[in-house]
Amino acid sequence: MNAMKNALLFLALVNLLAIGGLVAWLFGSGRLNADRARQIRVMLSTTIAEQATKDAEAEAKRKADEAAAAEKARRAGTPMAADEKIDEARDERDLLDQQRARAREEARQLQTLLEGKRAELEAVNREVTEAQRVLADAKQEFQNTVGDEQFAAAVDALQAQRPAMAASVLKTMLEAPAPAQAELTTHARAQRSLVVKYLSAMDDAKRIGVIGEFAKTDPRLAGELLEAIRLRGTPTAQAGGVGP
Repeated sequence: MNAMKNALLFLALVNLLAIGGLVAWLFGSGRLNADRARQIRVMLSTTIAEQATKDAEAEAKRKADEAAAAEKARRAGTPMAADEKIDEARDERDLLDQQRARAREEARQLQTLLEGKRAELEAVNREVTEAQRVLADAKQEFQNTVGDEQFAAAVDALQAQRPAMAASVLKTMLEAPAPAQAELTTHARAQRSLVVKYLSAMDDAKRIGVIGEFAKTDPRLAGELLEAIRLRGTPTAQAGGVGP
């Protein structure tokens, strides 16, 4: 066992001395120096496959640089051949056609969007119009029911008073001042029409008593009220403003 180890050590030493002698001979003969030794080390550190890949990448980059330089020279004013000019014009025309087609498609999509928004707006307008109609109907129904009920309640309250008191209330209505910026004649006509409406709604006996109280202080006014009651509801009375 020891003899085998000694033999292996001897062979290793012999190989080392041979390599050392070869290196010394290369340096001595001028075939090897530090720079070449470094280059050999760098070369041996890369496999053949890796070196081939690097060479291919370098070649591709060189070709790309040459193509870029040629394109730059062409754009700088280098004369082009006729077929190159035709190809360039065709490419520009194709690009312009693509841009126009894209613009038309965008315009079509925008038109479709606008039509959809217009339809939504029309639907909203219809809903608003319908809501306004329903509100107006509800308001009118309220006026026809609650308004009539309130008027009837006011008539009942007048009839519950003594004729003198009811006449005093109605006279106060006739003499009520007009609101600010209101036409005095129009206001007076409206107030008289309201008084005539109340008198017309009273029972005959109550109405006779109230008119009698008016006649005690102002016979002319009592006569005008009686005539207005008689003509109430006729076209002539409505035109003259004495109707309800």
